[in-house]
Amino acid sequence: MENHFISLALDSDLMAGKERMSKFTIAKATEIRSYVDSRKLAELLKARVDEHWNWEPRVLKDGRFIIECPSADTTRQIEKAGPMVSPAITLTFTPWTTDLYRPAKAEGALRWVIVCNLPMFCWDRNSMARMLKPTGDLVHIGDRSSTATEDVRVFLRLRRPQLLPCAIHCSISTLQHTYILELEQGHPPLPWDPRRGTEQTNDTSGEPTENPNGRLQPNQTKTPATGLEKGKAPMSVLQDPPTKTPARPERGRQNEIIIRERPPSPSTQ
Repeated sequence: MENHFISLALDSDLMAGKERMSKFTIAKATEIRSYVDSRKLAELLKARVDEHWNWEPRVLKDGRFIIECPSADTTRQIEKAGPMVSPAITLTFTPWTTDLYRPAKAEGALRWVIVCNLPMFCWDRNSMARMLKPTGDLVHIGDRSSTATEDVRVFLRLRRPQLLPCAIHCSISTLQHTYILELEQGHPPLPWDPRRGTEQTNDTSGEPTENPNGRLQPNQTKTPATGLEKGKAPMSVLQDPPTKTPARPERGRQNEIIIRERPPSPSTQ
């Protein structure tokens, strides 16, 4: 079987789809005492929840039911109420989620990114998704309280081998707009960034290394100071060796030190 892979940004249409699905709940039969089909389940919900709503439970491939409720609030109330017990069946309700079929994890790395100088007339979700597509897929648009007025903070799923920072040149009408994508400060480097390993190695020269932002590397350790730097080196290192005094010419036997006692001075009367 041939496989095809695509990658999509979470644009306005997909967001609207997720909002629409918030009214749905998943019902699972934990105890079955008699035969129950979609029609009987609809009658139970009409009697227990809302008699005016047109309940249309549908059976999933794994035997559970997916049910649309009148509103998202009604859905959450059913789920929080606990098991629904009837003479024929006992049901539990859980929220619908996007991982209903247990999909695999999407490829790439999730990071908060600062987009500098993105044209302001392109700040809606769909435009951002298209304009950031060369580097990754838009997941979420963050608040702008911590960014400059011209910049936007976004949550991206970056794809290998994309590195940051990078520039995108986008032509719209008669103008070419250039905007810069930078990794938000404090985030770890991308797993495939070749500079990731060099940032964690120590510089054997003893001098502090700097990253492109001009700051010391956080994982760098200072080279231990030598005895000479601490002032505890041997005397032979700190001082010049003493010069040897030439020996005096011998005058007979003069191989030992003789201490003579000074004669007492005459006392005065």
